[in-house]
Amino acid sequence: MTACFVESSAVLGWLLNAPDAARIAGMLDEAPTVAASALTIAEVLRSLRRMVAAGTLAEVARERAITAFRTAAAQWEVHAVTDALIERAGEPFPVEPIRTLDAIHVATALRVAGALGPLTVVSSDRRVRENARALGFAVAP
Repeated sequence: MTACFVESSAVLGWLLNAPDAARIAGMLDEAPTVAASALTIAEVLRSLRRMVAAGTLAEVARERAITAFRTAAAQWEVHAVTDALIERAGEPFPVEPIRTLDAIHVATALRVAGALGPLTVVSSDRRVRENARALGFAVAP
């Protein structure tokens, strides 16, 4: 299996038991390297907090999800959002329009692929998946 770049939507799907949760978990367990943007850390934690505030997730479930997330993320290569990534995110992508945060994820995947070689982008977000595929990445789930 190739290295994986995991994006926030896939992490949340895994943590919240979405239909592809087991498949995502398996990919993350089997990948020799899992990379993510530091943006993923903020997005996942913020999303879980928002869900509790909105009444769609119990506090105990949030705490369980945060523990699982922090345990997994401690093993990942987490890449900082740098000035160079911000610049790349502002440039054109193969499939427009793409939202700013999604562009940062895709720009990070491009940088990671430069260091790790073949990469599977693990995302549930349509825009991230379309752009990753157009850029030549394998996409899952």
